[in-house]
Amino acid sequence: MEYADDLLKESNEYKKYNEFNNVNIPNDYESSFNDALKMEPSNNIIKDICGKLAGNLKNISQSTESAKNNEQKCAYLHFWLYDNISRNFENNDRIKDITENITDGWINYNHIISNENCSIRFSSDINLKKWIEGKFLHDYFKNFDYLKKTYGFNDYKCEEYSKYISHINILYKNYKNIYYYSYDINRHLLSYSSEIYDPTKLISELQ
Repeated sequence: MEYADDLLKESNEYKKYNEFNNVNIPNDYESSFNDALKMEPSNNIIKDICGKLAGNLKNISQSTESAKNNEQKCAYLHFWLYDNISRNFENNDRIKDITENITDGWINYNHIISNENCSIRFSSDINLKKWIEGKFLHDYFKNFDYLKKTYGFNDYKCEEYSKYISHINILYKNYKNIYYYSYDINRHLLSYSSEIYDPTKLISELQ
């Protein structure tokens, strides 16, 4: 979404995505992601995504943190992955196949490293676009306090902020229909059902 990266880049919650980009890539991942890698052998973007995904799965599998913290990391990893696929392959006619082959690689690699902390949440009947919408909502909820504290009517980014909140409001209305997003997406959003997160309240503060 336009403006989201710029508005949230200094938030500690949003910076968690950076951790997924700065991971050590393991040496044993390529066979698990073979179907994805051979789709476009000269495309280093697919290789980079698969390698970083494998590195993050290995980190989560070795994590000694609580189950709740690992679940949150796993949620972030899902949104990180689908965001990267969308950004890089939005106009690629094979984006559905690319997505499915990468997520199949996730399953394969999890089996190799015996990762029970982060199973893949994706099926071919789920629209990737809804996962991206889910990411926008997830990031809005996670950064709600940061947004309220950082931006306002007199801020030099007021126009960006206003447009961002207006777009979030559209997604929020969809979110209030419990059947709009699948359970695999909604499970990361349900704890933010309180009306305090209603974007219209932030919009009214700008008027």
